[in-house]
Amino acid sequence: MVGNIVNILKSKTEAKEFIKQNNMSVIYFSTNTCGACIILKEKIRELIYDYSNIKMCEVLGDTSIDISAYFNVYSVPIMIFFIDGKEAFRESKYSSIEEIKKKIDRYYNLYFK
Repeated sequence: MVGNIVNILKSKTEAKEFIKQNNMSVIYFSTNTCGACIILKEKIRELIYDYSNIKMCEVLGDTSIDISAYFNVYSVPIMIFFIDGKEAFRESKYSSIEEIKKKIDRYYNLYFK
């Protein structure tokens, strides 16, 4: 674990527990062969690192198809943001980091300040 970045989730049970244990969390869906996934993941990691109360983990969609299907993720990269166990929003490769930051700021400030 690096800061608030957690390891790769490998089962639906792990994913559900991760969401349940954290007030705010992000699950990032990617694959090892997706160039856009790798680039976006680093940008999301840098962004999330600034929020000490948000935890992040990753699901490799090509090896954890059951988790991807459970969350209705059928293409990558996808970032799903959870607050108190409920999905707040999701963003795909077509989203800008600035827009994602604005959304996170709004929720984070409402929740923690």
